[in-house]
Amino acid sequence: MTTIILIIIGIAVVALWLIFQPQSLKARAVAASLTTFNLSGPGEGVLGYNLTVKLAFRNPNTKYSMYYERIQMRKSTMPVSMRFLGAENVTGDSVKRTYGREKGEGFFYVSVRVYTTVRLKMVLIKSVKFKPYIDCLLRMPVPANATSLAAGFAATQCDVRNFS
Repeated sequence: MTTIILIIIGIAVVALWLIFQPQSLKARAVAASLTTFNLSGPGEGVLGYNLTVKLAFRNPNTKYSMYYERIQMRKSTMPVSMRFLGAENVTGDSVKRTYGREKGEGFFYVSVRVYTTVRLKMVLIKSVKFKPYIDCLLRMPVPANATSLAAGFAATQCDVRNFS
């Protein structure tokens, strides 16, 4: 008897999940600044950077609340600021060629990936944890180029993958 009840509950949960299938969260890079981005060191093998990115997350679901790990979303859009400062060893002539080409064009193309853990809640039922990741391809003006700095950073829609 309990097996039948569990099967019925399982079918009801799957049916409700299919009826109210959640949409993936939305992410957008709303502001970014690149104050340092240069090749230096012996043989120009070290890439130094100072990148600040402000992301806005939005829950497009009207029937679900979305919970972020250690951050509980209380409004429809939540801004998150991140700062990346450091130096990476790079090898190969292709990196130097790409750096030179993008610097000459006036814009660097920077890929940022953010890993998240979220849960959905509908009334009293909380879902399992989802671990989507967010990919943002940013078009950043070269810090020393007045023309590209005048053009500035344009807000960018990010791709959210591996959600549900």
